[in-house]
Amino acid sequence: MRAFALFFVIVATFACGTDDSTDGPERPGEPIGKSASELRAPLTEAPGAAEDRPDFSCAIVLRSIGRVHDDVGGYLANGSSWIWDGTLDAADEALAQGAQPAILVHRGMDPWREVVAEPYVGAAVGATRFRFRLDAFLPGPSLSGSSLAASRFEVIPILRFADGGRLFDHNTNPAPFENYVLAQANGWHVDNPFVCTASQPEAHLDFLAGWSHTQDTAIIAGGQLVVTYDLERLPTCRGYRQGHPSWDLRAHARFFPLGEERDATVRGFDGAMNGVSKPATFTVPPTATSVEIWFHNFNISTTPCEAWDSNYGENTRFSVSRAGS
Repeated sequence: MRAFALFFVIVATFACGTDDSTDGPERPGEPIGKSASELRAPLTEAPGAAEDRPDFSCAIVLRSIGRVHDDVGGYLANGSSWIWDGTLDAADEALAQGAQPAILVHRGMDPWREVVAEPYVGAAVGATRFRFRLDAFLPGPSLSGSSLAASRFEVIPILRFADGGRLFDHNTNPAPFENYVLAQANGWHVDNPFVCTASQPEAHLDFLAGWSHTQDTAIIAGGQLVVTYDLERLPTCRGYRQGHPSWDLRAHARFFPLGEERDATVRGFDGAMNGVSKPATFTVPPTATSVEIWFHNFNISTTPCEAWDSNYGENTRFSVSRAGS
């Protein structure tokens, strides 16, 4: 463990991101929080030296981080930087030992900075929630479209102990070089509502004969969506080749705002090789706010056939909620 701890602190303290943006205003002044020179250097094997360790046991977990809305369709900024708010959970057992939670943040060639987290509300039993704010030396509204597309920054929560040891959150990203990354591709936010929790919420959509559908509960970002489909809604394409089925009926899901698409079969077969309904399960992206569902029936035998159930090309759309909302 000592060798891995030494390797890990090099990564967490000095690894650089790949933000290639060059236009926009310079980032003047000194970084807020502790600079790279103030963050402790990699530890040696000296007797009694405190360790830096990865946490895989839910002692420190990032819950969320995202830009702060300005309520008029945009986001709050502090000069050239957008403002990000975030939350993390720290285990009460670690806090009782004197641990202090914080967030490390790093962009491009800038040094890692440490930002203090303050107590907040909302954690599960056995943990305390903390809130933090990042508002300097990060991407912002003055960057061009190409620069924003190339920009990224990394964050990682830590627990700092009285003996100087630090515990780094790797409950979501287990690889030693892998921190949380925020970029245009993920909407500049991360949500971890179900990491280190007992279960993920599961919503069911049932598409019934007669062109109706039912939904049992809210679809939750980061949770599971189970789709069942009555095969009689699209009964036309049922080809067989040498006694074996050559047809499929697939559910398609497109999640917004990022447009991620998933598809899975909703047909199985009984002992007589007759088609039967089979649930399709999709993991809802943590960034999702809505989802479109449609279905495709096709046959690849010597008599090609295809049919669509897509609400006359409009697809059927459902809202996606945040955990606890």
